Amino acid sequence: MRKPGNQRGFTLLELIISISISALILPLVAGVIFMLQLFPQRTEADIQAQQDLQLVGQWVTIDANRASKISTDSLGENEYSVFSWTEYGGDSLVAVKVTYRYDAADTSLVREVTRNGVLDRISIIAQNIAAVDDVTFSSTPPTFELNSITGLYQFNPGRVTVTPRSTVEKIGIDPAVLTNTVVAQLRAQFTTSMPTPLPTGTPRPTRKPKRTKAPAPTETPPPSPPPAVAWIHLANTPGAVHAGGRLATDGAALYAFRGNAERDFWKFDVDTGNWTSLDEAPENVKEGGALAYGNGFIYALRGDKKKDFWRYDIASNTWQELADAPENVQWGGSLTWGGPGTIYGIRGANRKDFWKYDISNDHWIILASAPQKLDGGGSIFFVDGAVYALRGDNKKHFWKYTVAAGTWSTLADNPDSVDRGGSLTGDGGGYLFALRGHSSTDFWRYEISTDTWEPFLDTPQNVRDGGGLAYLNGELFALRGDETRDFWKFNTGMPPPEAIPILEPLSEPTAPSNTPPTASIDIPTDGDNFLTTDSITFSGSASDPEDGALFGGSLVWSSSLGDPIGSGMSFTASLGAGAHTITLTATDSLGASHSTSISVTVNTPPGNTPPTASIDSPTDGSTFLPNESIVFAGSAGDPEDGALTGGSLVWSSSLGDPIGSGGSFTASLSAGAHTITLTATDSQGASDSTSISITVNSPPT
Repeated sequence: MRKPGNQRGFTLLELIISISISALILPLVAGVIFMLQLFPQRTEADIQAQQDLQLVGQWVTIDANRASKISTDSLGENEYSVFSWTEYGGDSLVAVKVTYRYDAADTSLVREVTRNGVLDRISIIAQNIAAVDDVTFSSTPPTFELNSITGLYQFNPGRVTVTPRSTVEKIGIDPAVLTNTVVAQLRAQFTTSMPTPLPTGTPRPTRKPKRTKAPAPTETPPPSPPPAVAWIHLANTPGAVHAGGRLATDGAALYAFRGNAERDFWKFDVDTGNWTSLDEAPENVKEGGALAYGNGFIYALRGDKKKDFWRYDIASNTWQELADAPENVQWGGSLTWGGPGTIYGIRGANRKDFWKYDISNDHWIILASAPQKLDGGGSIFFVDGAVYALRGDNKKHFWKYTVAAGTWSTLADNPDSVDRGGSLTGDGGGYLFALRGHSSTDFWRYEISTDTWEPFLDTPQNVRDGGGLAYLNGELFALRGDETRDFWKFNTGMPPPEAIPILEPLSEPTAPSNTPPTASIDIPTDGDNFLTTDSITFSGSASDPEDGALFGGSLVWSSSLGDPIGSGMSFTASLGAGAHTITLTATDSLGASHSTSISVTVNTPPGNTPPTASIDSPTDGSTFLPNESIVFAGSAGDPEDGALTGGSLVWSSSLGDPIGSGGSFTASLSAGAHTITLTATDSQGASDSTSISITVNSPPT
């Protein structure tokens, strides 16, 4: 629905109502267009007409999805569509018929429902619909041009549009109920019982105010409005969500931080629709709180200008403290799973910091800084070897970090500025989805292959601090935040399971059989040799008897040497020197998997002499206090590259403390005996390391 702040006067609004059904035997499709004439000035009736307009699309979508066929034989005067289907009504089968017709006397659209031939209810679902000058009239019942249109309706400025098949499939509608279609304009012919159209330019009489037709004495009350086609409300969260609220999924359930300076951590069961409280976070979570799932754990940043980093063990319902983040995290802090053994994180806090967490070593690695500072609304998501990032900070910037190259690139701007409550997620394939936040209802979709954004279906209410977004099993789930308990799910327009039309009584369901997929590596081939400077193309595929071709996050590539590779059918990456066993693992929608492997060897380029690393400070055997600021200084020279700087110099500690990179900086270390190592790596991958030992004493008691 158009937001009040965006309303403006216009004189003509087209309503396209078109239906697509897969019949049990033969698909018959019919549709019609009504033209909605609005007043030159935006009156209350005009605004109501727009609301009616969207409601029509919701009703038609629900009826079309439930119908087993369209029966054009029973069309009568002023009718434009009839749906018929059979459903199981407890003890018997019920024949349902829904008729849509234009009521000329009320200038409105009427929806009539009969069950087993008895009129059950009448609903007036739209007002102010009238003929326009170019509509023709005849004495015959209305005629219809056959067309194939999908059943997902969306209100856009000036008209209701229908989303094409390819898009609908991406958001989870069963393609079996759709046909290959494009949106087309249809024209209906009405009977002479309708008022004669006025000549062009003639002012139209003022329409009667909207009213609801009273039901007949034997009728049941009109039904409640249908659920929104775009979003539906789910069970409220156990408490109000605010700054630090976030969502994550393990592929079976959803997990949420409450934020709001609280420790609350919850689980949402998508099957029962219920929330449960889990073991509380170790400390209060506030702005910058973040969640990401990986291999049975939920990884979490605390935010609140703190470095705290934890993980939650789903199996044992317990939290574990991990190595602190390199810097304090605040507004815009975000995490994403980055493939086997890796979590990526942004600091937010109006800084450019971007990091990688090595799970096996409990160690943070500083990566190339983001192009500009990130703040409230900053959010990241990993797919197919790249990390995508919303900048937030009331800006439109959108970037991509290519893991193999270690570089950032600028993508198409967001449709509008993103701020607090902004959130990014993806379907594991070709699309990303984003909440704008910023006290708005804006919700967008990004197509990776074309680098294009498009406005999608607005959220029910404004999203702000604590807004969160997650994708699970073809559906999107969202926290509203803003100190509310609102929790929504994107509704693809398909009916709930109990409303799916059936032709015989229900029987006990049987568990579906599931055959694992078959994975295949096309390139590289077994035994190939490469150099550390090569950009290696990885290409493979997998097919599954039930799911068909697998792609995106269903295909995960890994190396026996622990190098992060990526996911998807095809991408490029570089590998470190050594003998690698490359494995492609394909996983289907029910969790069955299959792996295949090849061996490749990566060598240092000939003629490349490794660099020489040297530590200037601290000196070997030095002693420090835990809170003392230690100066780390070192250098490295390379015969081919000369002096190495920045990310070519990486400092580490044997106790796992995050240190940093570069030629000179300061940091403090935890108590204990540390072996400090400086590793220098040249442009062709050759490296040299040097180490010293220092002691950090425990503070006096």
